[in-house]
Amino acid sequence: MKETEGLSKLTLKVLIFSVIDFIFLILLAWFLTKLGPKTTELKKMKNLLVQAKQIDLDAIQKTLLENKEKSEKLATVLPNEDELIEFINQIDLLKKEKKINSFSFVADKPMKDKTGFFGLPLIIESKGSWQEINETLKSIDQLPYLIRGLNLEIKLLSDKEIMLKFAGILYVSQNFVQD
Repeated sequence: MKETEGLSKLTLKVLIFSVIDFIFLILLAWFLTKLGPKTTELKKMKNLLVQAKQIDLDAIQKTLLENKEKSEKLATVLPNEDELIEFINQIDLLKKEKKINSFSFVADKPMKDKTGFFGLPLIIESKGSWQEINETLKSIDQLPYLIRGLNLEIKLLSDKEIMLKFAGILYVSQNFVQD
């Protein structure tokens, strides 16, 4: 009887472990069936991320190209040391036309302004009627250089004559600053 009792206990244990193994097998099969669609969904998400990154790269490249064109255009109006001579020659032409009485740079080295760009401070003085002063300002504005006005003083010398003192910054290229 002891053998039957021992055998029935062993059979019971084998039966319990078999049931537990069967339950684990069913759970494993269930996880595997659920895992397939999840991996497919994960692949789709990964592909979407890759596509989004590619779109971002394309947008960045497009922005860089647009900014390159703008920076090249800006570089044409920012003189380097050699092109500064051309600017001075154009100012001298305005002097010869008697539109400008005097011109001078306030500093001999470029200074950084509040916008973070470098420029040479300058002062231009002119005398004439209101119409002549207006033409002088238009001539300065039409120069192919980037000049920002900082201060404009106008003194009335007589009924027909005015004195203009224009203070501004002639922006220069980064190469000018590095040389």
